[in-house]
Amino acid sequence: MASQNRWKQALTGCAALILAVCAGGGDQAAWAASLDGTSWLLKTLNGRPPVSDRKITMNIEGGRVFGRSGCNSYSVGYRGAVDGRAGRFDIGGELIQSAVECRPEEIMALERSFMAVLGSADSYRIAGNKLRLKTAAGVSTAVFIRQRHELTGTWRVIDVEGASLLEGTSLSVSFGADRRISGSAGCNRYFGSYTASAERKTLSISPLSSTKRLCRRPDGIMMQEQRFRSALRSAVRWDTEDDRLILRNAAGSAAVSLSKAR
Repeated sequence: MASQNRWKQALTGCAALILAVCAGGGDQAAWAASLDGTSWLLKTLNGRPPVSDRKITMNIEGGRVFGRSGCNSYSVGYRGAVDGRAGRFDIGGELIQSAVECRPEEIMALERSFMAVLGSADSYRIAGNKLRLKTAAGVSTAVFIRQRHELTGTWRVIDVEGASLLEGTSLSVSFGADRRISGSAGCNRYFGSYTASAERKTLSISPLSSTKRLCRRPDGIMMQEQRFRSALRSAVRWDTEDDRLILRNAAGSAAVSLSKAR
């Protein structure tokens, strides 16, 4: 409820615009196809770089805008009309947002400013790898740079279904360009194959084979391995944000979260 109230405040001044879009009765063809499937990283907000080193991202797919707003994650409905490399940028509907309070306060202030800018956006323009949001008055409020989606490579597991890894364990996933998948499940090595779509962000992982070691330390390592392999096999979609990779199950929940191996 608190997050919805914050969103309503951020959208002050945009309600008439959103109502106008709804009243217009535009069909699904009005979705801004040129932005669908793209990901962006905030570089400047109201003419200045973000005051925090927290990454602020904006992903656009399937009629929703979602990402990280500095402290929390967010997701909200979106539609627009395309005109070459520019177009309308209208958001509305229910906001889905986590409700973490981050410190110092400047992080929360940055998040509030970003959400207000997102809510006030009326149009966008793309030049090279940059996207610029503007208000109805033509004021430029945010500049983003494009993030490239890439699944291939080696990734380090951060958590499995939201649960942190056991201390002293290290799990990994490698997606090869040859459509082979392999890595460490903590005790055993595993391997198999996969298919993926960079455009639709879909993923399918084959049944996995593995070595047959039995590890006893730390306590619970074999249970964690079983849970990881099950979560990995459940993944049907993938998203990237900066150096993070999220594998999602059919319900849309994060099955495995990973970071790029260095």
